[in-house]
Amino acid sequence: METEIRLTEDFAIPYGNAAAIFSASGKEQLYQRFIETEQALKTNYTDFAHKQRNMLEEFILIEESERRLSGQSITPYALAQMRKTVTQEIKNFEYTYPEKASELLLLSQNRSAIEQIIQKEYAQGTIDPDYFKEKLKETLRTLFKFSSVNSHAGAVPSHLEPDDGNCRKYLKLCYELLNAYYGGTVKYDGGKLPFKDFYPVSKTICKEHGIFLPNGKQLFVRNGEKQTEYYIFTSADEQLGDTQKRDIETIHKLWMDNIETPQNILDNIRFDSGACEKYHYWISQIPSFPQSLTDEYIASLDMSARKMIARGIVRGVRSMHTAQPPFYHRALSASSFLICVVKNRYKPILIRFDHTKDTDTAVDFTVFYAFEQYAENANERKLVFAPEILNDAVDPADYQWDKVDVYALGRTILKVLSGRYDTPPTDCEGLDEIQALTLETMLDADPAQRPDVKEIAEIF
Repeated sequence: METEIRLTEDFAIPYGNAAAIFSASGKEQLYQRFIETEQALKTNYTDFAHKQRNMLEEFILIEESERRLSGQSITPYALAQMRKTVTQEIKNFEYTYPEKASELLLLSQNRSAIEQIIQKEYAQGTIDPDYFKEKLKETLRTLFKFSSVNSHAGAVPSHLEPDDGNCRKYLKLCYELLNAYYGGTVKYDGGKLPFKDFYPVSKTICKEHGIFLPNGKQLFVRNGEKQTEYYIFTSADEQLGDTQKRDIETIHKLWMDNIETPQNILDNIRFDSGACEKYHYWISQIPSFPQSLTDEYIASLDMSARKMIARGIVRGVRSMHTAQPPFYHRALSASSFLICVVKNRYKPILIRFDHTKDTDTAVDFTVFYAFEQYAENANERKLVFAPEILNDAVDPADYQWDKVDVYALGRTILKVLSGRYDTPPTDCEGLDEIQALTLETMLDADPAQRPDVKEIAEIF
């Protein structure tokens, strides 16, 4: 039974909050129902309500059947027969699902933990047993009614509306009650909620493992048929700024408007959403667990790997400059790339295009104003920006954007090979004489002296 998605040999993430329920209960069918419920929340609120009811009913059928068979040999056949008996009793109106759920929770060995949940739910201090039973029943009736009223046409009370707030509220409450019943200790975490079967990797986990993504982007993973699959999600919220729109538009044009397939560029985006108005994403797949080009990561690589990455970085920039129309990145640095390992080879992937300029007269977002602000405030700006960008005497209308990129590309290659942006090319290990001379020319103060990226690609 899979309860986690393995990202590397060293660590994995759990299947949302469902994994903790399985760890505490050991109930496979309940676990599957919880997975289905969590996966529906960001996709279809009404479907979520139905699946949550299925999950609660599964809990009741499992626990009531096992309770009645306690002390006997609980074979699969005996358990199946008892489930049929309990189901038929409910159909015959001998009791309701909420009543049976209440009875089971009251019989729990962990009743005190359940009492604490009810105290918190009703903002009460210490409560007497009768009040606790009354409020527990009320809570369970509400949970079942949430599903029931959303299964039929007609007006729905606001506290039972199938919206994001109520769905999250009732999922958290279900989790807490089940977790307490089974004696679990893992707290509910809304940040673990998946989108369909894509599970988010939190920014905290990414940071711990050397992954730094641009604002608005997040790493998601899922268990594929053969191996773990990795994706970059970008919110498709209507409130996206111009730089984020420029990023999305650039990726789409690079893949869709050119004959040649881009190299070392983030995979073409696709739009995905559920029936919920709140959750819409642009999604791109990447080939493996990624790493950012941090100082620590670069230091861990041998020179062969660094040169492989440098060649890939050049190919990525070449794909932009040779596109029709050409694109100029304008904010190129080591942070613009993620590194994936594919069949023991290092593949850098250019993932950010938020300040990109192209030469298409119909382009909507050239974001020059945003580039000026970025250039003014960027880290290590004196190292990655061409001298003309930093020279107030040069009119921005005179910038040669392809040569601005070539300068930044040279600095980025130095960073990858030496760990520093400012290492003199002649002192950089791993370069032959022609490559060192080419790097010096790429960093020439005169843009006209810098080679174009096609020449650079032939040398690196």
